[in-house]
Amino acid sequence: MHQSREDPEDLSRCIAQHTQIAQIVAVCCKFLTVHATELILLQMIEKEEHPMFMQKLAIGLAALFIANAGHAETFEILMLNKGETGKMVFEPAYLAVSPGDTVTFVAKTKGHNAETIKGMIPSTAKKFKSKAGKDFSVTLTEEGIYGIKCTPHYAAGMVALLQVGAATNLEDAASFKQRGKAKKRFVPLFEQVK
Repeated sequence: MHQSREDPEDLSRCIAQHTQIAQIVAVCCKFLTVHATELILLQMIEKEEHPMFMQKLAIGLAALFIANAGHAETFEILMLNKGETGKMVFEPAYLAVSPGDTVTFVAKTKGHNAETIKGMIPSTAKKFKSKAGKDFSVTLTEEGIYGIKCTPHYAAGMVALLQVGAATNLEDAASFKQRGKAKKRFVPLFEQVK
C-alpha cells in the first residue's frame, strides 16, 4: 500500500506561490476597478449626464485613493549600543508588519548595520545589508519571517526578528542554527510570532 507524504519544502513553496498569486490578483482587481471607473466617468462627461452624481463620485474616488495611498506604513527600528534589553540591541527587536510596509533601521550609535541572516528569510525574498553607521530603509513585500543581524555584533547577540504578514517560513527560520548570544536572544523573539 502506497502512503503519500507531503514534503515540507514543497508545501512551503506552494504557500509562497499562492500568496504571490493572491497579491497579483489583488493588484489586478484594483487596476480594473480604477480603469472601469475612468471609462464610466468619461462616458458620463461626453454625454453630460448626472452632474451631481459625477461630483459625488469624484469626491468618493478621491477619498478612496487617499485612503489606499496611506495604507502602507513606515516603522523604525533603532540600532543601539545600549537599550532597554541590554547591550548591542535592535529596538524593537521583534516587529510585525504588513507586506508593502517599510522598515527603517536608524543608526543611533556608530558601528551598527542591518543585514538579513541567510537561511532566515523567505525563499523568494531579496536579502539586504546596510552600511555601518547609516540609516537604512527597506520595503518588505514577501510574507514570512526575516532574521536580522548587526554584522559586527552578531556574536554579541545583536539580532532582530521581523514578521511580514503570515509566518510562511517559520519552521525554517526557527530551526536555523545560531551562535553566541544570538541563540539566546532569538528565543523570546520567536515566542512573539503570531
